[in-house]
Amino acid sequence: MNRRQIALKLVLDALGVPATMTSFDERLALQKTIYLAQQVGVPLGYQFSWYLRGPYSKDLTSDAYAGLGTQTPEGWNLGPSAGAKLERFRPFINSVRLQPNPVRELEKLASVLFVIKTGQAPEKDTAKIAARMKAAGKDFDQREVDGAVKILQENGFLSGT
Repeated sequence: MNRRQIALKLVLDALGVPATMTSFDERLALQKTIYLAQQVGVPLGYQFSWYLRGPYSKDLTSDAYAGLGTQTPEGWNLGPSAGAKLERFRPFINSVRLQPNPVRELEKLASVLFVIKTGQAPEKDTAKIAARMKAAGKDFDQREVDGAVKILQENGFLSGT
């Protein structure tokens, strides 16, 4: 395992997220979870671009396949800053995992955040965000986008201004 694969495994372990890639939903959830973790300041170094189901990192997929099925080498741990950020992030990700369709919820939250963070629409213009989602083939309606923006604001991903 290389350093980034080790860090990825440590982050997933700290969040209690299963480190498996056997189903499409597991792979999608992993992508969105790591995207959101990086947005709260956990520095894993993955670059994300838009793909069919929202933010996607090819390098993350490669690292996950290469390193998730193995044990984390002894002597490795997260730094105190990353650990503190993950402690604040864990209740959020756990609440998403309790939703009736957690994978869809992760996809929606990460996609809405990506559109805002990449300057495709301002956070206050949820109609534009919803239009962007529709143009990208997403079936998130205006009500869902409004709710996602509110959740992202309440959990410190967005300023709320």
